[in-house]
Amino acid sequence: MSGKPAARQNDMTAEGGPIVQ
Repeated sequence: MSGKPAARQNDMTAEGGPIVQ
């Protein structure tokens, strides 16, 4: 959870960032 809004279409994640778990 990066905490960034899902605004970029390149990042298809709920947090709007790269998938890092």
